[in-house]
Amino acid sequence: MAAEACWQEKLPTFKNQKHGHQYITTLRTYAYPFIAKTAITDVDHAAVKELLRSIWLTKKETASRVLQRVADVCSWAVSEGLREAELPRNVVRRGLPKQNKKVTSYAAVPLEDAPAMYAKLAEQDSSAANALRFQILTALRPGVGRTAQWSEFDLENGLWNIPAERMKVDEEHIVPLSPGALTLMKMIKVMPLDIERGSPFLFPSPRKPMELAISDTSVTLVSKKLMDGITLHGWRSTFEDWAAEYTDFPESVIDAAMAHKQEDAVKAAYRRTKFLEQRLDLMAQWNDFLEGRIEVRETLDGLHRKRLREMQQRRQTSPE
Repeated sequence: MAAEACWQEKLPTFKNQKHGHQYITTLRTYAYPFIAKTAITDVDHAAVKELLRSIWLTKKETASRVLQRVADVCSWAVSEGLREAELPRNVVRRGLPKQNKKVTSYAAVPLEDAPAMYAKLAEQDSSAANALRFQILTALRPGVGRTAQWSEFDLENGLWNIPAERMKVDEEHIVPLSPGALTLMKMIKVMPLDIERGSPFLFPSPRKPMELAISDTSVTLVSKKLMDGITLHGWRSTFEDWAAEYTDFPESVIDAAMAHKQEDAVKAAYRRTKFLEQRLDLMAQWNDFLEGRIEVRETLDGLHRKRLREMQQRRQTSPE
């Protein structure tokens, strides 16, 4: 079967076993019942549209993955000389109902409250709290800081080299570390907790410190307890708002700091700079802001947020 052969060939390219297993399981569950007995040369837009119909509006993400993977198998088959044309996904989509995709909005820490909330976190003396602080200071996606390994750091130059396989954008990412992030790391190195001694991870798992990083659950529990459920995604939003509202750094520097993928492929290909000096300055200012060394001035955006919070509080307290 073409799908199985395609999967076997792709297996070495998956980031981990779980992703590789999910790829073929999705096809076996949702595509095989409809087209398993159809020759790859005969898999057309109508057949794919039919197999997607029952899940297109109820399991949107799954349906999109099924479509992507069926089209992927068809492309592989073209390269193998098993069929003449690919299966353009946009043609299939046009034959199905429009999906109303909900954009997930993460609750962000109000800028005016961020220093006080960060101070509350800094009072905690635990590996989970330190992992959360480190992630906030570096403004990276959840999980990247939590799973950091000592071998990735150049402490002499204050740089963190994150390999491509650990980044969402599949590109190596270099982080210039702020004084606060470096101090936190040095504290762990000089005065490690028992579980941290000899571990390859900055923030090791209490159960298997030599094999695993601390779990997302442990870090999330600290966040829920101290921050009213504000997530790391929410803190990234806060960082982005702060950088745009309180600093004069260009968007390209802020995007580089947050490891946003460059949408313009031509610009990305020709851009050689990593903005390391500017990003170091940006992250140092973010560190100063969190630790209360930069005064939080009241801006028009801040007044707008304050007004929205007051309206929300009134709605919550007013009788039905």
